[in-house]
Amino acid sequence: MNIRNPLKIDIAPNRVYGLDILRAIAILFVMFLHGCFITPNYISNIVGIILSGGVSIFLVISGFLVGGIIIKIFEKEKPTIKTLLGFWKRRWFRILPNYYLILIIHIIIAYIFWDRVNPHEYARYFFFLQNFAWPHPWFFAESWSLSVQEWFYLLIPIVIFLLINFTSITCKRSFLFSAIFLIIAVTAFRYGKFVRYTNNYPELIDPDMLFGHQVVTRWDSVLYGVIVAYLSFYYKNTLLKYKNQLFMGGVVLFVIYKIIIALPGYDVNGLFSCVFSYSVFSLIVAMLLPFFSNFKTGKGFVYKSITYISLISYSMYLLHLSFIQWSVLGIFMKDFFAAIAIRFSETASWITEYILYWVLTIVLAILLYKYFEIPVTNRLNKKKLKPTENNNK
Repeated sequence: MNIRNPLKIDIAPNRVYGLDILRAIAILFVMFLHGCFITPNYISNIVGIILSGGVSIFLVISGFLVGGIIIKIFEKEKPTIKTLLGFWKRRWFRILPNYYLILIIHIIIAYIFWDRVNPHEYARYFFFLQNFAWPHPWFFAESWSLSVQEWFYLLIPIVIFLLINFTSITCKRSFLFSAIFLIIAVTAFRYGKFVRYTNNYPELIDPDMLFGHQVVTRWDSVLYGVIVAYLSFYYKNTLLKYKNQLFMGGVVLFVIYKIIIALPGYDVNGLFSCVFSYSVFSLIVAMLLPFFSNFKTGKGFVYKSITYISLISYSMYLLHLSFIQWSVLGIFMKDFFAAIAIRFSETASWITEYILYWVLTIVLAILLYKYFEIPVTNRLNKKKLKPTENNNK
């Protein structure tokens, strides 16, 4: 342990800077968006429109990186049960230790301070079943996206495995067929669900709970990343040839998308918002990926800051909302902020809370990443790794 500088993180030289940029953008979008629970409405309304979509960026990147890994593994040799187990082991060693640590901390806090959670519901979280095909509970609210990713890691390799081993479909075709079919199927499922609720329960429509935060309605975001991984592996030169055009098209589409959702008459419970907005934003991120994934290097303070944020982005995501904002600030420091409001003003109170929200999230995320995530991952893998060796893989 570096006593002199406990917050220092070593940066490996082989990182892909463009992907670090996207990860940093994603977690900053999420942080700003959830920070709106602290800020006044006039700020949160603007931030909510401009900076929504951070989790979708994470999902598409995840599909791109993990999809690329699966393609390389399955193209190298015919997939076996041992291959699948090896893939899952590497993924779970990377994701689960942090997740279970924070989950257990939340359960302890909930037992002590909250009375709105049924203890029997906790078991779902250990198997990522809290939002498989139903609304995510308020408890550990940000974990919904981890369920989407974990079920993707579990089921997609099985689908590809079955297609390759029990049909005449090649690895190349099985990936393309599976990704396209599932994108269409998930979009159609969202549409059918929207029609059913519009006709029968219009007062219950909640875009996030019914469409945005469930595994079966958000798989397609990950699969857009898989499509880019497929193109990067099998048609790399062609994709690189058009990466700048795709980037510009993605930027233009992003601006158009944000203008549409900012229009005064935009219906947040309408067809586009509930069904197609997730597809459009995922497509935008997919269009940006070829450019950013080939943006290899950077230097200077900005480079280091972005890479730092990227490295700790997973820890930041796990800590920032339910733990930092709702527990540390909302429970343990509630009286402190009330005292500031009385002594000075409500504005001074929320500004202090907002600053602490950012500072505590970043500092604790660095500590969690450096002193728990990396050591535990290394030990589970039973080999010595550089602190950041696997983060862009």
